[in-house]
Amino acid sequence: MAKQNGQKLKLLRLLNFLKENTDQEHGVTMAEIISHMEKYNIPAERKSIYADLERLTDAGYGIEKQKKEQTVFYHLLRPKYDLTLSELKILVDAVQASRFVSENKSRELISKLSKLTSRFQAGQLQRQVYLSDRVKTINGSSFKNIDKIYAAINRDRMISFTYLQWSTKKELLPRRGNKLYKLSPWSVAWVNDNYYLIAFDSEAKEMKHYRIDKMQNIIILELSQREGSDYFAGHDMSSYSERHFGMFNGRECHVKLECKNDLVGVIVDRFGKDVPIMRKDDEHFTTTVKIFMSNQFIGWVVGLGDGIKVVGPDEVVKEMKMAVKKLRKLYL
Repeated sequence: MAKQNGQKLKLLRLLNFLKENTDQEHGVTMAEIISHMEKYNIPAERKSIYADLERLTDAGYGIEKQKKEQTVFYHLLRPKYDLTLSELKILVDAVQASRFVSENKSRELISKLSKLTSRFQAGQLQRQVYLSDRVKTINGSSFKNIDKIYAAINRDRMISFTYLQWSTKKELLPRRGNKLYKLSPWSVAWVNDNYYLIAFDSEAKEMKHYRIDKMQNIIILELSQREGSDYFAGHDMSSYSERHFGMFNGRECHVKLECKNDLVGVIVDRFGKDVPIMRKDDEHFTTTVKIFMSNQFIGWVVGLGDGIKVVGPDEVVKEMKMAVKKLRKLYL
């Protein structure tokens, strides 16, 4: 009976063996295939293996053989929809570098990605990506949080959760005295290496965002339908993160900037290709952009030095002057 069951699994064993042990640069011999089958108590001889390789070819798997000296090697050709080694390396690097993905989850994901190629190429995926000042999240429930948020969006339901913040003792503690947040989720954004929930706050009548890795105890409120559809429809979520500097909240407004010409790339990278660029003189241009006014925006402007200047509206110019004055006092 064991041999009969093994025979039924013969094609699958053969396919998995080829996937794990062959690629464009590595092949296996007929003797190695037969030896592998014998480990699983599967009777195999050359003639039957040839027939099995033909069946795999008929099923859409490309099998290529190469003769080196007097030995024939067989390897599996990867389908076009399979990820290439270069693509797998990019995905591994992204997982390794992401702050949102915990250390344990990173190892788990990379291990799964390694299973998508041969054992030879998988060895090239076990590499360390070194990035300065990169701290991994310690919240292992982040992936489950995303699943719950998308489930709530698909069901058109509100959610409740507690939101955490760091204490001076370096502990993540609930904000607002453990009071529940009750919001209508509308979108998820990946910004500055973090996932954010973009949701409508019915009490404040505005859209807000929250770090998903700092959300805890998310509950889908099955009896509460989402609110804020009109507000959400009237806002361009694709540019939401561009206007929120560092994803810090602030009042929405239009500001006019005067910039040196060599900063045009900085402006386009920040606000997109549709940003208006108006010539002021041979060395400067002006642009008007929509932002959420915050200390982070002020810091971004200050960080660009004398290459950029806020020239309107008057209340924003006034805020910039006050911020610069405060900074100056710190170093007097």
